[in-house]
Amino acid sequence: MDENTRKWIVIAVLVASVAGIGALYVSNNSAAPAKGSDRKAAKKDKKEAPSSPKQAPAAAAAEQEAAARKIDELAAAKKEDEAQAASTPAAPAPAPAAAEPPTALTPKQKAALAVQLKDQGNDLYKKSKFQEAIECYSKAIDLQPTSAVFWCNRAACHANLNDPKSVVEDCTKALALDPAYVKALHRRAIAYEQLGQLRDALNDFTTITILDGYKNPNAMNAAERLLKTLAETQALAMLPNKKPMLPSATFVSAYLEAFRPAPCPALEGTTPEPETPEFYLAAALAHIKAKEYELADEAITKSVSLVTEENLVAAHVYNLQGTFLFLKGQVEEASAAFERSLALDETNVNTLIKMSNILMERGEVDQTLQMFERALQVNDQDPDIYYHRGQVKFLSNDFGGCILDYQKSLDLDPTFPAAYIQLGVSQYKLGSIQTAMGTFKKAMAEFPTTADIYNYYGELLMDQGRFPEAVEQYDKCINLAPVSPMAYINKATLMFQVFQDAPQAERLLRTALEKDPRCDLVYVQLANFLLPQGKVDEAIKYFDKAIDLARTLPELVNAIMAKENVLAQYHVTQALPASLIAETLK
Repeated sequence: MDENTRKWIVIAVLVASVAGIGALYVSNNSAAPAKGSDRKAAKKDKKEAPSSPKQAPAAAAAEQEAAARKIDELAAAKKEDEAQAASTPAAPAPAPAAAEPPTALTPKQKAALAVQLKDQGNDLYKKSKFQEAIECYSKAIDLQPTSAVFWCNRAACHANLNDPKSVVEDCTKALALDPAYVKALHRRAIAYEQLGQLRDALNDFTTITILDGYKNPNAMNAAERLLKTLAETQALAMLPNKKPMLPSATFVSAYLEAFRPAPCPALEGTTPEPETPEFYLAAALAHIKAKEYELADEAITKSVSLVTEENLVAAHVYNLQGTFLFLKGQVEEASAAFERSLALDETNVNTLIKMSNILMERGEVDQTLQMFERALQVNDQDPDIYYHRGQVKFLSNDFGGCILDYQKSLDLDPTFPAAYIQLGVSQYKLGSIQTAMGTFKKAMAEFPTTADIYNYYGELLMDQGRFPEAVEQYDKCINLAPVSPMAYINKATLMFQVFQDAPQAERLLRTALEKDPRCDLVYVQLANFLLPQGKVDEAIKYFDKAIDLARTLPELVNAIMAKENVLAQYHVTQALPASLIAETLK
């Protein structure tokens, strides 16, 4: 797994009054037990309409009848007064006090009559007489404006009359009375989306998701859809103005090291002359070996500018040009460079594999696999072909297929640690836990100084709840590769979520940031950590930094989704009482 295939969005839920360190982190795919059902059942009982008048005790029925007669009498009196005033040329006299029915009723009579009017509204609603139902609900609201149900029922009528603005107004009134009223939240969310207020709609669907304990698939799917729409809209607006840049050194190294080292035939047995394509090509390769990627990029650009002859040297130059363009997120320009390289050397397997990366980035899976077949026709004994095809199958969730490809890659060359790592992770994904753990133990024995093995092995231990052992593996990774941020991030997650050591978690994340200031994942995780502590401005700053570092449209969408997702979660913590959230998550 590389950084692009991870799903590291942690949902931060602030429950300052009940959580030991001021926050509770909950995975968005966790299934909360049904302990919150008691509260929901009670709420449902509260919201259901009381028994109809026919089923009420005789005294209550008589009282409702008397109240209804009183309203009719007062209304008739008002009508008579209005008629008399209209026939009199003088200025109309003030309406008598008795003309205001609500003030002439006792609170108990008002409540009883309000229920009658609500029931009438319900009957009219069922008959699709929405405007008449609105009139009944409005009268009920006048009598009892503190009933969230009346406001929500009227909102349902407005929804059927395609009046989303009124739906929002009435549902907002209902939610002011009962912030956990899911039906009102749902109706308002739909109305917000109709009005184009996508972030408001996302907030409401997210609130429903949390109130329902992550067991409401419709709300969860709606939130996910809105997240993606919001992020894509913003990303498409940002992308044209983004300046191309190389990603994190960790990312560049991971990509380049996914290919087995190979000599450059175009430079073998020669001493390049200064200011020639060969000279700068050799310089670029030397900088890559030293992990001086910015200098390598400059040397490649210079080499391309000096190409005058279309030969194998030029083919290798274009290959490296395409590689660094791809790393900077310039996918179409990279594709053109690889095409130029293949036009000069169509049998270069490395270029064919990198071209498949372009196709996969575009989402063209079938064409990607066809490119691998083309590479196999050139050399079916090249282990890199099987390794990278395995990566494509892994991303397509074909774990059985990728296991076969990773194993074939190792059969052809057992000295490649990355193939062991990917094989072990794929076995684990397929459910072969013991086999996967065995693969990692073999890799550690074969490559004891390869840091990534310990980091990924720590992730598997963490997933199994073997937390102290996971910490031990992360520490080994940090000792072997102190500039790589991933082990710091994983250990920080453990320190915060499991061991409740917030200061240590923050130190680890800030150390990771110092080690690799271009790693967008560190900024996202640090923002996730700061937000539940109430450090909203600082968290948003780090989210925005991650967005700045995103290079491609998919990366940009993912970074924006991470920000919008967590901010929506934070909105819930501000909209609902902390005790209610805690009860929901029990």
